[in-house]
This record gives sequence, C-alpha cells and structure tokens, in this order.
Amino acid sequence: MTTDIQTNANIQAVGGDQFVDGTGQSMDLEDLIMAIESKRADLLDQQLADQVGQMKKLNHEIAVANKMLAYARQQQNAASSHKSATKDDDRKVVEGMTFREWAEQNGVSLHDVNDDDRHNKDEWSAIIEGVKGKIDQLNSTSQMEMIRLQALMNKRNQAYELMTNALQKLSGSIDKIIGNIR
Repeated sequence: MTTDIQTNANIQAVGGDQFVDGTGQSMDLEDLIMAIESKRADLLDQQLADQVGQMKKLNHEIAVANKMLAYARQQQNAASSHKSATKDDDRKVVEGMTFREWAEQNGVSLHDVNDDDRHNKDEWSAIIEGVKGKIDQLNSTSQMEMIRLQALMNKRNQAYELMTNALQKLSGSIDKIIGNIR
C-alpha cells in the first residue's frame, strides 16, 4: 500500500475503486484517502510548528517589553526621589538594546519636552503608559495567535482522526473478507 501522493498530482479514476495519480501509481480508494489525509496531516504539522515558533517569538517580545517597563519605572522612581529629571542613558537594558532604541523600534514616544534626553516624573509617566500600550498590543496579538494555534491543533486532530477511521474501516473490511473465506 502506497500512501505517498504528489502535492499537485492529478488523480484520475480508472474504473471500480482504482485511481491513478500523476506519477502513474495505481491505488485503491482507501489508499487514496489515506494518502490525502496523510499529506493534509503533514501540512498541518508544519503549520503548527510555524505557529509555535511565532508564539515563542511573540512571548520573547513581551518579555523584552516587560523589562523595558521595569527600566522606565526605575527611571521614574529615580526622577521622583531626586526631584529632577533623569537622563535616558545609553546603557544596554536588554539584549544589547538601549531603552531609546527599543522605544523607537516599537513606536513608543519618549515625550522629551526640553529635547535634552532628560525626563521628569511626569514625562516618565507618559513614557510608561506608552510602554504599557505596547505590551497590551503584544498581549492582544498573542491571544489571537493562541486562538489560531488552537484551531490548527483541532484541524490536525481531525486529520489524524479521519486517517484512524479510514484504517479501522479498511481493517474491518479485511476482517470480514477473511471471515467469509474461512
């Protein structure tokens, strides 16, 4: 029994329950169904792997954003305790990226009223709200991606269920034929 089918194969019926794929391989209906469902399951497995990779990337982005939020809060506290503005230094906050670089890449406004890279408590409050907004956006995207992941898992399970059912029917048919021969 051959269960491999070409992706763009042209399947033709040749009589009875026999089919020929684009490569000239002959197969019966059960083999054809198994081949199609097997290919579908393989494609869904690949989509699932890609989706999991996307989720890992998104979770990493959320973790980085949370570290940037912690940095911004630390700077706000420093500005509050000194009663003066704190400078957004060039320290690498996370993964070789400064807060300013991260903010620019993620569309977070730095609200620098005096244009001197120094922020007072209120400016840090506005920056923190921008970072929170970015985190909320990432969390919303993560939730949508999780729903997509769940849908892919359901489709994958259905594909394997269809293959299992087809195998059980084939096995039942073979058992009946053997029983009739005896």
